Amino acid sequence: MNRIVRKLNLYHQGREGDHVPLPYGDMNGDYVVNVLDVVLLVNYIISAGANAGDFHPEANPDINGDGSIDVIDVVQLVNYITAN
Repeated sequence: MNRIVRKLNLYHQGREGDHVPLPYGDMNGDYVVNVLDVVLLVNYIISAGANAGDFHPEANPDINGDGSIDVIDVVQLVNYITAN
């Protein structure tokens, strides 16, 4: 779990005009990891990937990095949000 929290916290604040990568877990591209991202991830899983276009193009929905997007990613994202 600590590895996931470190991944979720790894992003930098850039200077104006710099490209700032999305934090892990940020599905909608608003640079905030919150329940809206969980909703997008759950909808993706329920729809069997049909709504992948709802994700920001740089979003990484595979939170735990195991190669699949499933309820385990949702649980880890929720755990991160509730811990912060």
